[in-house]
Amino acid sequence: MLTHLASTAAVAHPCPTGPSAWLQAVQASGYDRFVRPNAMQGPTIVHHPQIPLRIAEIDAKAQTMNVEVDSSFIWHDPRLAFNSSCLVDVGNPQAYGFPLDFGGLTWLPEMYLSPRSTIWTPAITVENLLRPQPADDARSPRRIEKFTVNNEGFVWLSFRSLINVKCKMDFSDMPYDVQRCNLRMLSTEDVGRISLSPYAPPTPFYDPRTAADNFSNAPHRLADLSNVEWACERVETISPVGHASSYLDEGKPLFDLVLVLRRKHEWYEQHVIEPVIFLILVAWASFFISRSAAPARIAMTLICFLTLSNIESTIRIQLPRVGYENRLLRLVARSRIFVFSSIIEYAMANWLTRVEKRMEGRIAAARLAAAPASTSSTKAINDGTASQDVESEDVAVEVYEVGKSSGARRVETHGSNVTRTTAYRPSRCVSYVESLLVSPNGRLRVRGQQLDVAARYLYPVAFAAVLLSFYK
Repeated sequence: MLTHLASTAAVAHPCPTGPSAWLQAVQASGYDRFVRPNAMQGPTIVHHPQIPLRIAEIDAKAQTMNVEVDSSFIWHDPRLAFNSSCLVDVGNPQAYGFPLDFGGLTWLPEMYLSPRSTIWTPAITVENLLRPQPADDARSPRRIEKFTVNNEGFVWLSFRSLINVKCKMDFSDMPYDVQRCNLRMLSTEDVGRISLSPYAPPTPFYDPRTAADNFSNAPHRLADLSNVEWACERVETISPVGHASSYLDEGKPLFDLVLVLRRKHEWYEQHVIEPVIFLILVAWASFFISRSAAPARIAMTLICFLTLSNIESTIRIQLPRVGYENRLLRLVARSRIFVFSSIIEYAMANWLTRVEKRMEGRIAAARLAAAPASTSSTKAINDGTASQDVESEDVAVEVYEVGKSSGARRVETHGSNVTRTTAYRPSRCVSYVESLLVSPNGRLRVRGQQLDVAARYLYPVAFAAVLLSFYK
């Protein structure tokens, strides 16, 4: 204890002319940099204000953020006090844009070197830091390190650093999601030795908490923290309830510097949502094309389906493999279902049309059987041009096609009977389904044309409901 007081007294009264003379006086005083200031008077108070400058990169897939931060450490070490009357130059340190004026005290000019080999410095780290670089590496996150001391022993250490941190993200509301990325500052010493504050020391001129919030959340500061994909809404400094994430860090002082980021959704609206709506309109337009134009209807819907699959793959490759639903991917997936339903609708409408023609063919055959046979009518049917003995041209063509597909190009008449060979013989299951579609009066309950007309109205109404659920 006496040795500690003697060293403090020796350092408290030198009269250096500048930083070099002050460093020589500290080294000559027997200063022990392994002993924290005021060790016998409770925990050492360390003020650690941080100014986020700009966001270099946000990797949504890896859930990481690179942010450039201006970090400051301010503490009081009475062993470093000196007589300022001999100084030939003085410094004017700044923190949060305000001078660190503790009642007109005098500061040494700023020294651009690391004080860790000379004086005691707090051991503060970023708990969620990723990929740290060696201090002597050109890519080191720490650069422009400087410190200064005033005549009462207050030390101000400052440096800029490019910090890569883990950021837990929730993509369930993408592209209208808001992410909270934090830098967790943690002391390696427990709360009984270090008291960590996220604000600068109070001065007679300003409240540090209000000054920090006003400075970091100024419009130009938030604009600097935004990039082409993310907009920074605000910066918060909070002390989390509970302990650090690792059990080894329990009981350590800590706080969080939180950046609230909102995704800029304009790109997704222009290049994802609008194309999806146009593809749905193309699939809807296929309902207005004739059912006999199978290549046109199939090509339109199939191209839309493949394009939506490509859009979904493009979005998924930018995101991690999350197990919950995504707002944007949910819209794309439902759009794919709509396009696929248009393919199924055409298949059903085409099948109903063929069932309708087969029924009309049977009716025509029955009418031919009941009518007087004639050579001219037989020849006309063989040539595929008969239309006098049936109600419509479609029925006659169907009768001819059935005979043609079976290889029987001739219809023989024997009195009032007609002998005809049919190529298509449906199975029992298909026949049962077809029988359910026939009403008691012998007509189809649902026709292919009716299915197309119903789809033209129901399709846009259903998709409009999907869009409303997306934007609500």
